[in-house]
Amino acid sequence: LYALEALRAGVRVFRYLPGFLHQKVMLIDQDICAIGSANLDNRSFRLNFEITLLTVDADFAVQVAQMLEEDLSQSRELIGADRKNVHRLQQLGMRVARLISPIL
Repeated sequence: LYALEALRAGVRVFRYLPGFLHQKVMLIDQDICAIGSANLDNRSFRLNFEITLLTVDADFAVQVAQMLEEDLSQSRELIGADRKNVHRLQQLGMRVARLISPIL
């Protein structure tokens, strides 16, 4: 659901085809990287034992950029039509998940 909302807002969203990818990665200005597993929500910040590393290192950023390019080469970009192809039962499930997300 969140990916579909991001898509509607103009964010480019990619689906990793080999399977589930849990990493969260940001590359900023070719020298700042944030890489880890923490979600940007209260649960991750307060309850879960997840971590994200923030570093300013141009050499490391090059390696992260290469990793992202490899991951994106194995991904498919979602398009507006993908929003319309979600089964109604799946839409219902996503809405229920959103309602109970504060306690998940």
